[in-house]
Amino acid sequence: MQCGDWVVGKWTGEPFQVERPLGTGANGEVYLVRTRRGLAAVKVCPNASDIALEWAVLERLHRVSGTFPKPMWIDDHGPSAFFYVMEWIPGTPLSQAAARLTGHAAAAVVRGIAEGLAELHAAGYAFCDLKPDNIVIAGDPPHVRFVDAGGVTPFGRSVRQFTPYYDRAFWGLGTRRAEPSYDVTALALVIVICLGGLAPPVSLTGQTPAQRQSWLRRGIRRWPEGVRPLLEQALAGRMDARQFAAAWCRQAAARPARPGPRVPTAPGHPTASRGRPAVAGASASVAAGRGPGAGRKRGRDWTEWLMWISLIGALTSTACAWLTSLGWLR
Repeated sequence: MQCGDWVVGKWTGEPFQVERPLGTGANGEVYLVRTRRGLAAVKVCPNASDIALEWAVLERLHRVSGTFPKPMWIDDHGPSAFFYVMEWIPGTPLSQAAARLTGHAAAAVVRGIAEGLAELHAAGYAFCDLKPDNIVIAGDPPHVRFVDAGGVTPFGRSVRQFTPYYDRAFWGLGTRRAEPSYDVTALALVIVICLGGLAPPVSLTGQTPAQRQSWLRRGIRRWPEGVRPLLEQALAGRMDARQFAAAWCRQAAARPARPGPRVPTAPGHPTASRGRPAVAGASASVAAGRGPGAGRKRGRDWTEWLMWISLIGALTSTACAWLTSLGWLR
C-alpha cells in the first residue's frame, strides 16, 4: 500500500485511506489509515490464515483485557491483501522512552506490563514476543499498552514468534513453550536490557548459553542489591506476573529501583532509536528529563502518585486473596 491510496473492503464495503506505514511485523505490514470512524491501524498480510488467527486472538483478548488494540473489522482487498482494522494506539515505544524514565516512572511501567501480562495469562494465552518495541506508553495519564498480537499463543503450544534477546531459550533459561513463565522471563530481560540501558553485543549470537548467562549476570549486578534476587527469580520462572508486579511495587516503594550508568545503545541493536515509527509523536509526559520548565518549582510527579496507587492496589488484592482462602470473604 502507498500513502494516499484508497482501499475499499471487498465484503464490508468499508473504505479507508492510507496515511503512512507504521511498521513491519513477522508476517505482515501495519499502516496508519483514515476511516469513517477516525484514525485506525491496519495489519495487511498475504496469508489469509495468519490474519484470521490474529483477528480471532484480538477478539478474545478484547473481551478480557484492554491492553491490546481493539479490533474493528476484518476484510480483504484482492487475492493477496488480507487485512484487519484495529484501534490505533498513539504513544511512545518503551525502546524510545526508557532512557527518559525516572525510577518512579520506570517502576510504574514495569507494574503496568506485569498487570497486562497477568490479564493475558488469565485468559490462557502467552504474549511470547514481549519486547520494548511491542510495549507502548500511551494516553494521558500515561499507561502501558501492548501492540502486535502476532505472537500471542495459547498455553501449551510452541512459541511461534520471538525476538532472540528477549527469548529465554536464547539464554538457556528454558524452552520455547507458551506458558506464563515464558513471559515473566521476557519481562525480566526487558528490565535488565532495556531499562538497564544495555546493548547486547552481536558476538552473543555465536556464544554458548553459559557465556550468554555470564553476560546477563553482569547486567543484573548493575541493579541495587534489593532488586537482584527478584530479577533472578523472574529469569528462573519462579514467579507469576501478579507476584512479580506486587514484589516490584514493594521494592520500588521502599526505594525506586535504578541500575548503574546507562550504556549507549549500539547501532543495529533491536532497541536502537530506529525502532518502529508506529507510535511516534506521543506525549513526553512519561519522561522526567529536564525540559524548558525544569528550573521551576513543581508539584508531586504523577508517577509517584501512580506508584503509590499501584502499591495500594497490589496490597489490597493480596489481602483479599488471603481472606477468601481463609473463608472470611464469600
